[in-house]
Amino acid sequence: MNAQLRLGVYPPGWVVDEISWRIYSFCVACAPVGVGAVPGVPVAVPAVGMAPGVAAGAGVPNLPPSPVAMGVDATEKGQLGYHLGTAIGGALIEYLAGAGGGSLLYPFHLSRAEANGGQFVLGPQRPDIVIFDVHPGTLVVSNFVVWENKGHAAGPAGAAPLLAALAQAQSLANMTHWPGNPHIGGGVAGGALIGGGGIAPDAHLASMVDSYHGNYRVQVIDPPGKGRVPPPMSPQEGDNFFTGYYAPFAEAVQSGSSPQRRQYGGRPFRTVGLEKEVRLGLDEDILSALSSRGSGRVSSRIAQALSKGYPFKADDSLYVHPTGISVELPKGWKPNRNPVGGKGTFMREVPLDEETAARVPVRRTGRQTSR
Repeated sequence: MNAQLRLGVYPPGWVVDEISWRIYSFCVACAPVGVGAVPGVPVAVPAVGMAPGVAAGAGVPNLPPSPVAMGVDATEKGQLGYHLGTAIGGALIEYLAGAGGGSLLYPFHLSRAEANGGQFVLGPQRPDIVIFDVHPGTLVVSNFVVWENKGHAAGPAGAAPLLAALAQAQSLANMTHWPGNPHIGGGVAGGALIGGGGIAPDAHLASMVDSYHGNYRVQVIDPPGKGRVPPPMSPQEGDNFFTGYYAPFAEAVQSGSSPQRRQYGGRPFRTVGLEKEVRLGLDEDILSALSSRGSGRVSSRIAQALSKGYPFKADDSLYVHPTGISVELPKGWKPNRNPVGGKGTFMREVPLDEETAARVPVRRTGRQTSR
């Protein structure tokens, strides 16, 4: 779910509502795996056009469709499948890209990247996601990956139509301006092109939740040749990039309901209650860094926060992404060996007292939503 919630469009004022929509769509799309059950492990992905092999292991389906998903019509089924596929694909991307050595993966929904000033050379189709492999300390972007995600789908003989998804990913041929580019006026990009002429993606990727045996399938195309190696972002470009990426999550934790300050492994997080008793959180050091002034201050302070890492062992119900965004699920979502609130628990709730509230500013949006 952490992967899914990082991939929204998230226009200002709509972040919490869109997150709620994505949470419910994910929950309605699939039935939870039974307590104690071990999902089957997919075998190696066969060539495009072939049906996947039978899942190995215990044979328990991976996130089987819910009774709702099995009963709705094709259009509705496709919408639910998209959200399930996004969640799974977002998790898989963590294993498929990344230079390591301190670099972190920052995925953007393509529409959100464009709204933040990113400029791309596109063909007749639009892929879903663009991913930037960024080292927060040096601002070097090691990889630029384009990803098209599909939900439940099946072609002839149960084969997932990944070839069409890969073609859709390949419709994005070049990027000329980073997300966060401030030189935007009337939809026209300004400022210098990245690397003097833009950069081509380092890889195109497609993923799909295959309805044949419930397996996860992914295929990647690594373009011939190597895209132009971009120079590091400037300090100001880094500030703009990170501000654009983290802004929706800062808005959510500052304008949502039931805000709480929580300690995860000794690190303070500002969290907010969402639908289905899910809590979204952001490292308070990152939240504070977003209000910094002076060129390079936002990116340098975020780099400092992220350099500490999040190596602590999390509870079954908690996941903290290396970029400092957390998702905490309610007790009972998964087997919870260490219940929240018990003696010696990993997580403890800290009241949002006056001192904390003064140190972590709350920005109100003009739009109020009743739950």
